[in-house]
Amino acid sequence: MCGIVGFIDKNRVLYDNGLEGLLDCLINRGPDNQSYQTHEGDYGKAYMGHARLKIIDLSNAANQPITSSTSSFSIIFNGEIYNYKTLQKTCIDKGVKFSTDSDTEVVLKTFELFGIEKTLELLDGMFAFAIFNSTSGDVLIARDRFGQKPLYYGTQNDVFGFSSDVRSFVQLFPSLTINKNSLGYLFSELSTPRENSIWNEVKKLKAGHYLTYNDKGITIEKYWNPQFSSENKKTEINFDTVDQLITNGVKKRLVADVSVGTFLSGGVDSSLITAIAARESEKKINTFSVGFNYEKYNELPFAKIVADKYNTDHHELNVNPSDFDTVDELINEFGEPFADSSMIPTAFVSKFAKSKVSVALGGDGGDEFFAGYPTYNEALLMQNRFKKLTSLKGIVKLGSALTSNSKVQNISELLNDPSKNKSKALFRNMGFPPHQLDSLFSDSNVSNSFYNNSMEIIKESEINTNSIYDSIWYSTLHTRLVNDYLVKVDKASMFHSLEVRSPLLDKDLFQHVIQYTPEQLLKNSTNKFILKKIAEKYIPKEVLYRKKMGFAIPIGEWFRNELKNQFIDIVLNSKQNTIEINYKFVEQLFQQHIDGEDHSHKLWALYVFHRWLNNWQNNFGLKTYFNKAV
Repeated sequence: MCGIVGFIDKNRVLYDNGLEGLLDCLINRGPDNQSYQTHEGDYGKAYMGHARLKIIDLSNAANQPITSSTSSFSIIFNGEIYNYKTLQKTCIDKGVKFSTDSDTEVVLKTFELFGIEKTLELLDGMFAFAIFNSTSGDVLIARDRFGQKPLYYGTQNDVFGFSSDVRSFVQLFPSLTINKNSLGYLFSELSTPRENSIWNEVKKLKAGHYLTYNDKGITIEKYWNPQFSSENKKTEINFDTVDQLITNGVKKRLVADVSVGTFLSGGVDSSLITAIAARESEKKINTFSVGFNYEKYNELPFAKIVADKYNTDHHELNVNPSDFDTVDELINEFGEPFADSSMIPTAFVSKFAKSKVSVALGGDGGDEFFAGYPTYNEALLMQNRFKKLTSLKGIVKLGSALTSNSKVQNISELLNDPSKNKSKALFRNMGFPPHQLDSLFSDSNVSNSFYNNSMEIIKESEINTNSIYDSIWYSTLHTRLVNDYLVKVDKASMFHSLEVRSPLLDKDLFQHVIQYTPEQLLKNSTNKFILKKIAEKYIPKEVLYRKKMGFAIPIGEWFRNELKNQFIDIVLNSKQNTIEINYKFVEQLFQQHIDGEDHSHKLWALYVFHRWLNNWQNNFGLKTYFNKAV
């Protein structure tokens, strides 16, 4: 895992002096080597920088950028290609010679042979990379299918820039302004949306897309578009095939030139991955778990059961509020405000694991692929209700005109505007709902952000699906997964220079699973039915069928006790004036939380935003930028 940054400057305003500072914010992503190249031509001046974490081919020959010996192309790469050996052999069979054994050079040589579309089709892995043509000045950037690796880009004053880290743009662009749409989404969904960063001037390349920049401007293409089709669903569940696909996903991700372990929370996904990894690994594997002193958040006993069953070298860590000092550094490392509080245990377990291994396997994707959230039950219920009520559309329309009963109105909305109904299903009820955003902010661009973004995703999903369930399924992959969970794991782990791989986020597994019906995925109303049936032969039932806890922390309890004064100091006493916030409403919310209501996610979002704002102003002197917020 690594970090990449680069730019094309038509006017040659950005010079070598100080350019090494562009790599500073990427040091944690790539502590083993930092290198860059500069090029000049009719296109202006170009820069390609790389910070490397050595995982495959540990030699210095594999440091980046890597320049082709037979063409004018150079590459910088972040991620891992799991089938690089197969692709390397394909290239060698066609007469290609390699100077390294790195997967990065394999990507470059494959691109030279087949072009970008075929290369992206062939790649199996997680990645964000850039390929630069030093003759033409064209640059191509691409991001993996699920969006596991971050990739920001933007243009300003004839400079096109891209980076793994949004903080790079403070050097690339002379001004940055807050995107209020992203701000509203943050307070609703605890993250920024998939295409927009916190800055108006900086975008995110969408998962499964690639971008080309040249003298004609920017062109963005979608290269991966899996088809959800209710007409081509499987009639029976093939548990053996799913089991084998998961096993293949684990085996591919065990390949490395460094030590590999697993995160073991004691949940279904991490326990299953640990069980398969222990079976497939030639060495005894290391497992890592995080716990808390509050019993309802502590999964350590369940993780220990699995670790004992598979005789892993197990390591446990208890996190307490006294460890909170380093959290401010973590908030800063995310670059833009990010408010999923499970970032904290993810960072701590990553730091803990890094002391023993350089790669860890995690369980991301299990809930999204196998219907692990109540959202999917709601989606199936909505789909079945829609089918039953379609024939009664006229009666429902008459009823909605005669009564204001909320149930009748909801049914009417489902029939007459299913897109709106589906967009509501995406709200996780963790952040601020629209009516509370109206109380917190005075700007409708902020309070309507979640609805506008959700409707955009739903409309897109309807082009690629033909059922209510699949539409919501598609949309969760393009919202909570890519915006929150994958960002959390990437940033929190790379903060400690640990590579995390996700065996369940496997393209072959996904292509198979989307052929199952919602009734198969949620048989007997059981979330993750297929995954649990497979896991029965691996995991003790007291672990497998216990109540889902999630990777949460007792942040609400901490705000009532150990961190109460810290919240008051950072949020209520500072009362920043960059963004207009109703602090009387915040005080009421905080007091309600102290008195027993649960506003932990909302308070954490407020805390993160204030800490982030303070970090940026202190570290980068951006007061003038913030005052230009639009």
